[in-house]
Amino acid sequence: ILAANGGRLEDYEGENKSRAPGVPIAAVNTTAGTGSECTDFYIVTDPVRRTKLAMVDVNCMVSIAVNDIDFMMSMPPGLTAATGMDALTHAIEAVLSRGASPLTDKDALWAVEQIVRYLPRAVADGGDEKARSMMAYAEYAAGMAFSNAGLGMVHAMAHALGGRYNLPHGVCNAVLLPYVLAFHTRCPVCRERLERVAQAMGLEERTPLGVIAALRALSGQIGIPPSLSRLEGVDPAHFPELAGQALRDTCMASDQLEPTQEEAAAAVSYCHLRGCKVNLTLNTLLTDRELPGAAELAAHASGIGVDAVIVQDLGAVRMLRQSVPDLPIHGSTQMTVHSLDGVKLCADLGM
Repeated sequence: ILAANGGRLEDYEGENKSRAPGVPIAAVNTTAGTGSECTDFYIVTDPVRRTKLAMVDVNCMVSIAVNDIDFMMSMPPGLTAATGMDALTHAIEAVLSRGASPLTDKDALWAVEQIVRYLPRAVADGGDEKARSMMAYAEYAAGMAFSNAGLGMVHAMAHALGGRYNLPHGVCNAVLLPYVLAFHTRCPVCRERLERVAQAMGLEERTPLGVIAALRALSGQIGIPPSLSRLEGVDPAHFPELAGQALRDTCMASDQLEPTQEEAAAAVSYCHLRGCKVNLTLNTLLTDRELPGAAELAAHASGIGVDAVIVQDLGAVRMLRQSVPDLPIHGSTQMTVHSLDGVKLCADLGM
């Protein structure tokens, strides 16, 4: 782009800022993957601003693209996992995008189906030619989908995180994806489209929560960290600034939601919390009217990885056990037990 148009690289941040086609490029893909060989997106790291610049420009399209698994067979498992999750994120965000259409959905949903089937195989055995071949087709299809439909908040945040901390892009996408999807469940359009993603993934529970749980399980299976707290150098003090960068990212233009900076920062914070040693304490006695709200709070806490809920009221203990059965519950030293049933309940819970 610079060779054909001149100027500074920063001049081309955004959409279609160049005047003339870039110099001809033959792109030979070595991962599966970014989709760079078939998209009008290109990403550049800015070491001064410590972020990634997202450019969308038809003049950057390559002249010849080659996808040959002979160039992908030597990818180590970590790189296979990271680039494969990048491709899966491309496909899912294309489905959710404002620019989605039946044509882009065809490619995106097919890519989802193939990636969840073949990525674990490619990670487990890099010499699995069938898995490598299908991942090459799938990442290309996902690239075609998002190049026409657009991306969204996951990629916007991943660009900010990757640029700030020099983290692998695919890993950032994979870690962020379940949390950003959870944030988008407030949107009726996204909920409906996530049901279609669930169908493509072959899930019995064809719901947004089913997709989120399946993505977490897939990431764990292929060695992706469960939270930002597991990535080197990530500092929560930077999250408000990173959220602001994400909201200015070109990818946000096609997102279904328009979050505030505070909401975006909160989403990143939840992603950082999962896997941390966190306790949620309910210090007050809960009335019957307050129990439903506490149940919702506990369920949300469980979703972001809170390790335990500390309660002082036996009614709350019963409610939490029913609503979040796998969440550890610890009794406060201030809890008063007034009945034999209460003693038995505490004993059953190891309290």
